[in-house]
Parts: sequence; C-alpha cells; structure tokens
Amino acid sequence: MFALGAFLADAGRLDEAEQLYRKAFDEEPRVGESRFQLGKFLWRYRDFASQGASFIAEGTRGNCPYIGRSLDELSVNAAAFARLGDKQGLRALVPLAEGSRPTASPRPYWALASYLEQAGMPAERDRILRLGMKHSPEFGQRAQQLSQGLAKTENNDP
Repeated sequence: MFALGAFLADAGRLDEAEQLYRKAFDEEPRVGESRFQLGKFLWRYRDFASQGASFIAEGTRGNCPYIGRSLDELSVNAAAFARLGDKQGLRALVPLAEGSRPTASPRPYWALASYLEQAGMPAERDRILRLGMKHSPEFGQRAQQLSQGLAKTENNDP
C-alpha cells in the first residue's frame, strides 16, 4: 500500500495518495510504519511539516515502532526529531546509523550530522562524520574539517 501511495504522490495524484496513507493508518494506527509513511507524505507533499514530524516521531514509539531501515529514512527521522527538539530521539539514531547498510552517497551522512550539530550534539555529530568518511568517498577533506571543528555542517551542504 505504501509503494502505491508513493507512486500516486510522485504522479501528482495527491488526494488518492493521501487516502491510501490514511487508510493504512486507520487500519493499523499502532503500527509505526503507517505513522512514519503518513508523516513523510504530509511533510513532503502537503507542506504540513509540524504535523508530519509528529507522525514520524510517534511512529518510532508504541507497540510496533518503526525507525527507518536505510540511512535515507534515518535522516527523515532525524529531521522530525530536530523539528520537535527531541534530542533523545536524535541520539537514538546514531547507533542505528552505525548499524545500517552503508551508502556511497554523502547526503544522508550530511543530513544526520547537520541535525546533530544544530541540536548541540558534537560528539554524536562526529560519530556520523567518521561513519561517512569511512563509507562515502565523496566526504573527503570537508568531512575531516568538520570533525576537527574547522567548519560547520549547516554551511557545508555538498
């Protein structure tokens, strides 16, 4: 159902997509993935960032929690936690990122590091930067400068 919702949303059929996401949520409101996917849709396609962030964050708690399976999804979680000022949620993402399958793209590493930096969590930010340097060849010298405190992530989007 989520894949069809994403397809419809990408095709510009937002009302149909929203109906699917809400149906999934209504059928299983305690399942974290239904909250995560509805929140992501509301944030991305309906411009309801606060409501979307709440759904995403709520999806990580409860009887059947859902935390992103990939670094890209973890960066969505990080954006929601940052918007809500939830440092505990942000901190919980660091070991999950370290245990995730690596990606060659620098974007999710930059996003996670940036949210951690903005939340005043330099030690956690540095763990993500080291992870990115290890797995993403594009990180290079800029990431090293960041981990040494010579630059800030929010001003160094690749």
